[in-house]
Amino acid sequence: MNRKESCDLFHSLVTLAEAKAFLGTDDREDSLVGFLLAASTYAIEEYCMRRLLRKRVKESFIDTVETVFTLREYPVAAVSAVGVADRRGGIEPALYGLSPEAGGCENYPFTLRLLSTPCRARSVFVKYIAGYSMAKVPPDLKEACLELAAWKLQRHNMRFAGIADNKGGGDENKMPECVKELLEAYRRKVL
Repeated sequence: MNRKESCDLFHSLVTLAEAKAFLGTDDREDSLVGFLLAASTYAIEEYCMRRLLRKRVKESFIDTVETVFTLREYPVAAVSAVGVADRRGGIEPALYGLSPEAGGCENYPFTLRLLSTPCRARSVFVKYIAGYSMAKVPPDLKEACLELAAWKLQRHNMRFAGIADNKGGGDENKMPECVKELLEAYRRKVL
């Protein structure tokens, strides 16, 4: 694996090639751009209060008699297992449903519905894959990541050149309002 390929393996909403084209940087700054992309992606996920890139999730619902469960992470790409803690084996896919169907890019929580009613309290677990694959990251999320990386690069270059930041210290975790506007639709809504 060469250096250029290894730089595309970090946690980022955009590829290194997309970022270099947007930022106008060359191969000498691959490490810096990779760091800025990872930092921007983590900042975006923190702001949105959820992980956005594809990952495996195991979620448990303890001592419940409910038959409908709202999954914490979304969009859901696939459900790999649904089970009950006191029962051997999993629940057959024919005995549960997911709304909306797995594999879509809907930007709202998915619900899992068990088709049988529990006769007593039990613990239900769900194993699933959630988040956007690199091929399906929405354009406005990519734009937000690129804009935030550009903002961070500008601040880095100003500090490197010795230009003092008049806003004071401690604002490394802030982001421009234009980025916040792009991300508003992806923020987890807390009631």
